[in-house]
Order: sequence, then structure tokens, then C-alpha cells
Amino acid sequence: MEKRIIKVITEQTKILFQNIHQVLDAVSDDQMDKIIFDAPLWKHIYHMLHSLDQYFINPYVYDNPDFHEYGMNSFAVLTNNRLSKNTLVKYFKNIEEKVFCFFDNLDDSSLIKTPESCGFTRLTLILAQYRHVMYHVGFITSILHYTEEKWPKYIGISAPIIQ
Repeated sequence: MEKRIIKVITEQTKILFQNIHQVLDAVSDDQMDKIIFDAPLWKHIYHMLHSLDQYFINPYVYDNPDFHEYGMNSFAVLTNNRLSKNTLVKYFKNIEEKVFCFFDNLDDSSLIKTPESCGFTRLTLILAQYRHVMYHVGFITSILHYTEEKWPKYIGISAPIIQ
């Protein structure tokens, strides 16, 4: 069972997740309701996390988190409930656990296989989420920079992995 590629993907995912942590650490709970392009900041963060949760492993075999309500992950749908920073941080920690458990059960050959009921390979799903997450990390970072003069640290390929 070859796991050389899985090892690389696991390390790169740790770096990706450190970038999410940097953004979450930079946002205060009182900033969560700030409206950015017709949606509160918490919704931008939740959209990113929900997509990561749903699409990283298998978008067609997925259960929403308990606190989810219809449209909560969509910018086009108004919802009644608000998510706090604490809820989003806990949700992200659950996603992290789920993703790394998922990696433990993969080998390199499984990356070119398609999950149940899905038309995309596992590698395609993973790479698509890397792209989607970093788009939103960059967007949120820019918002924080221009509205709060904060600049969350970018974690790159040569940065040490923070445990």
C-alpha cells in the first residue's frame, strides 16, 4: 500500500488548514456581523468551511452539521440564525478531524478512484477544495486588511507545521 502521495497531500492540507486558523484567529466575534458584499462575514467563513466539509471527501454522501439551516451556506439566501466565531472554530476542528481520519484510510491508488455516487476522483475533490479555500482565505484576509488593518500571517510551503 503506497502512501507517498497521501503523505504529501496530508502535509499540504496541514498547511492549508493553518491558513484557515490564521484567518479565524484574526477575526473577532464582534466582526462576524459586518456586511461584506451583501452577506455577513460569518456567512463568508461558514460558506468556505461548509464547502470544505461537504466537497473534500464526497459531496453526494454528506450530512450537514446539526446547527445548519437551509441556505446558511449560500450568499443568496437570507437566514434567521447567526453563527458565532466559537461555533465556526468548533466546526472547523471537526472538519480537520474528519479529513485527517479520511487520509488515514487512503493509499495513493485510491486518489484516482471516484467515491460512491460521485463523478469526480478523490484527487479532483481535494484539489478543488484547495482552490476554493484559498480563494476565500484571500478574500477574507483582504477584507480584514482593508477594514480592520489586520493582516493574518500566510503559511507557505516552507513554514513549519504548527501542531
